Amino acid sequence: MALYDVVLFDFDGTVADTSPGIKEGLRHTFELNNMPTMTSEEMDCFIGPPLDDSFVKYCNVTRQKAKEMVLQFREHYHIKAIDKFYIYDGLTDAIQILKSKGIKVGIATSKPEVMAIYILKKAGVFDLFDVIQGATLDGKLIKKNDIVQHVLQKEEIRGKKTLMVGDTEFDIYGAHCNNIPCLWVDYGFGTYEAALKENPEYTVKTTKEMAEFFSTL
Repeated sequence: MALYDVVLFDFDGTVADTSPGIKEGLRHTFELNNMPTMTSEEMDCFIGPPLDDSFVKYCNVTRQKAKEMVLQFREHYHIKAIDKFYIYDGLTDAIQILKSKGIKVGIATSKPEVMAIYILKKAGVFDLFDVIQGATLDGKLIKKNDIVQHVLQKEEIRGKKTLMVGDTEFDIYGAHCNNIPCLWVDYGFGTYEAALKENPEYTVKTTKEMAEFFSTL
C-alpha cells in the first residue's frame, strides 16, 4: 500500500517554468505605472504568491493599486506572454511513477485556474492530472492555504492521505495549515532559507530525485 493516496503539485516553479512570460508581464506592468525596472532575479519573488500581495510588498503601493496592476498584468500575460513556458524536464516521468502506483495526482496553485489549465493543455500534459484547483479570477480564492483546503474538500480527495509538492515557503505553509506534509523542490523559485523556516518534511534538488522519492512511496 502506498504511503500517500494523493500528491498535489504547485504549478509555477514546480510543474512548469513560466518565468519568461511572467517576467515579461511584470516588466510591462512596471512600465505602464512608471516604476523602475527590476532585474530578473528580483522578479523571482513574484512567482508563487498572489500577485497583489507581491505588488503591495515589493512596489510599495496600496491594495487598490495592486489590484489594478494585477488586471494590467493579466491583460498582457494572457494575450502575449502565456505561451512562454516549459514543463520541467523529468517532471512527467516522475508523475508517471505516481500514476503507476495508483496515486491520484493534482494541482493546487495560486495561479488563476484558467491559465494553469490553458498551459497544461498547450503542453499536452493536462490528462496526467486527476484534479486541478487554481485561484479564481474574482479574487475570492487566491491564498495557497485556502486553495489546498478547497482541493482537500473535493469528493475524490476528501479523507485521503495527501502530500503537497512545491517550490516556495507558501506551498509548505499552505500544506501545514491543512495538516498535510510537504515535499519542497529546490529547482524552482523559492529559497532554501525561506523553505527551511517552514520545516518541510521532505526535500529534493531535482526532478530526478523527485522521481526516486516517488518510487519509495
